[in-house]
Amino acid sequence: MKSSRISQGALVLALALCTLSGMSRGSADQAQPVGVVVAVSGQATVFVRDKKAEKVALGQSLFEGDRIRTGSNGRLSLVLTDGSQLKVNYDTDLILQQKAVKGEKVSRAINSLKVLVGDIWAKITHHPDESFVFDTPSSVAAIKGSEGQVFVGKDRSSCYKWLVDNLQVGNQYGMVMCGPHQQTCVAFGSAPDTPTAYNPGPDNWYQEKGGQGQSGDTIPVELLLRDKSSGKEQKVILNFKKNP
Repeated sequence: MKSSRISQGALVLALALCTLSGMSRGSADQAQPVGVVVAVSGQATVFVRDKKAEKVALGQSLFEGDRIRTGSNGRLSLVLTDGSQLKVNYDTDLILQQKAVKGEKVSRAINSLKVLVGDIWAKITHHPDESFVFDTPSSVAAIKGSEGQVFVGKDRSSCYKWLVDNLQVGNQYGMVMCGPHQQTCVAFGSAPDTPTAYNPGPDNWYQEKGGQGQSGDTIPVELLLRDKSSGKEQKVILNFKKNP
């Protein structure tokens, strides 16, 4: 499977443009980017807010309202402007969105992922006064900052496998608190299951560094990201394939 990775210089430039200069897509409302694509392989498509579909490109800026779809061989990785990291697995359909959360301010460029189907891994930067929300057909899950995996099946069920901190999962039928190293699933039309222990194995897809690079073929790149609304800075270390 062909895989693309951004070089160190291009990545730093792309993120600098995205987070510091506030470049826009050129739309009438001068929308600001919410993140950038740092790795992509296989079939991956983005539907921008005017419904125009285009192939996802390495280094591409993404915006609120963009809808991302990966095919049966498609994966991609994103870094959001607050430093949050997302990895998107095969056959996934999601929307980058902003949701109003009662009683909370909004400082993240986006504070929600609407996951229609598929599999994602997320490492969300901690904001003590602001939630990040996963919105699925069967449930809504909220965190302040944490790390874990969200899976949505074709039957509209959802499963959360969590590693760090607490995740609140609920719907109209009930609510549970999923703690560190716990998991819970939610069938469509039912309350969330009682959380159980979760200990991930060593071969999870999201633990792959850069997709096809073998050990020793990658280099760590440290990035300094700045949230435009809050001014907060976040260091992120990513691994990329060495240039030939």
